[in-house]
Amino acid sequence: PADAVAASPQGTEAGAAAQPGTDAAATPAAGGEGANAPLAEGQFQLTLSARGRCWVTVRSDGRIVYTGTLQPGDRQDLTLGGSVSLTVGDAGAIDVLLNGRPARSFGGDGQVATARLTAATLDSFLASR
Repeated sequence: PADAVAASPQGTEAGAAAQPGTDAAATPAAGGEGANAPLAEGQFQLTLSARGRCWVTVRSDGRIVYTGTLQPGDRQDLTLGGSVSLTVGDAGAIDVLLNGRPARSFGGDGQVATARLTAATLDSFLASR
């Protein structure tokens, strides 16, 4: 859906400066060792892999479940449910997997992008093959 992703031309540095606590270590509410556990109805797996430095904030039903700055090579696995908002500073520097399948790009280099996801809308975010 066209309204699912909003991007702005802000650079990574400007976006990172606007994000409090992005350099602090963050602990996801779910994921990690239990990431391979079967998913409950309405849940999905979100995997973020950084190709460049970028900040990320993930909210589930309005609560922040992860916020941090990813460095090249960093990976973050989250098991989520409900209404999820994913905001990425430097959308061109991150690869996203949804239930193990590649997502389409959320924006270009230097863009700040926000996507709103639910288990029911995941297919609309998957990359075309």
